[in-house]
Amino acid sequence: MRIADAGRRASEAIWLQTTHEAECNREQLHGAGPELKSLSDGGDQKSALYAQSLFRKVCTELFGEAGVGHVDVLSVHGSQVVVRLRPDFLRSFRAAIALSARRIHVCREAPSLQALL
Repeated sequence: MRIADAGRRASEAIWLQTTHEAECNREQLHGAGPELKSLSDGGDQKSALYAQSLFRKVCTELFGEAGVGHVDVLSVHGSQVVVRLRPDFLRSFRAAIALSARRIHVCREAPSLQALL
């Protein structure tokens, strides 16, 4: 098997950028204590864990329990989130992005994580 074929079958990484980060944070963090507000700060591990929990919640609402575990948040920097998806989940996730009420832009797609490095 060629390395390129293995890369295509590997989980795809998508760089997502939302233009409504402030609105989302305001909805989730309204009236929250300082410990929850610190989770929304970009660039640290707590932020990635918070984004992971939001992606799990959204995927569960959209696709049921089958959606859990298909999305891994790799990093969070402000409003930019790098996520890794299972290839069989990618088409459904693209459809969910297209139907989303919030404006979400896919900035870059790569057939494997190594293509981003």
